[in-house]
Amino acid sequence: MNTTALFVELLVIGAGAVIAVVLAIVGLCGHEWVPLVKSVEWLLLGPLLAISYVLGIVVDRLADDAFEVWIDKRRTNTFGTKDAYHQTRYAVLSRHEALRFILEYGRSRLRIARGWTLNCIMIFVAMQAYAFSRLEGSTRWQVALIGGSAILLLGLATLYTTTQLATTELKKLKEFQKLLGIPITVGENGAHPADGPTPS
Repeated sequence: MNTTALFVELLVIGAGAVIAVVLAIVGLCGHEWVPLVKSVEWLLLGPLLAISYVLGIVVDRLADDAFEVWIDKRRTNTFGTKDAYHQTRYAVLSRHEALRFILEYGRSRLRIARGWTLNCIMIFVAMQAYAFSRLEGSTRWQVALIGGSAILLLGLATLYTTTQLATTELKKLKEFQKLLGIPITVGENGAHPADGPTPS
């Protein structure tokens, strides 16, 4: 993946974290300062992009840790061992440019989906804190219930997307392994990966 694509990917992930942070700040400090920010918003574009980029790195790392056990289990079920998965992936990436693009594009979408799964959790918590600390009456419940439900649905959608993209990556990698004639690596204890479809 080129540097520009990676930068944009982290910005997309970080944007969700920025929303959560802004909601948390408004919940703690109120929103009286917002008009002051709007008057100089063009000056804040650079710092905001930088903050979004840094938060994207942090969220991506946290999301990677959160899904690591599940994804490693899928990889082991498909290729026998984690090393066999990484060896096969490296072999495909180094041998065929078009297949490399397909795998890297899929991995990029996977990182964005899993990052936004974590973002949705943070936004939901910050939204509830804002609603119950700064709003009153029907507005409070509209934000808490309607807004919260929308974020939860988005979170479930990104979680589902993450699992499907991870499974699709393994299926494609297995297909590319056969297409390029890459030897099947023997798994632990001399056992080959289980035959049959990739686990879903």
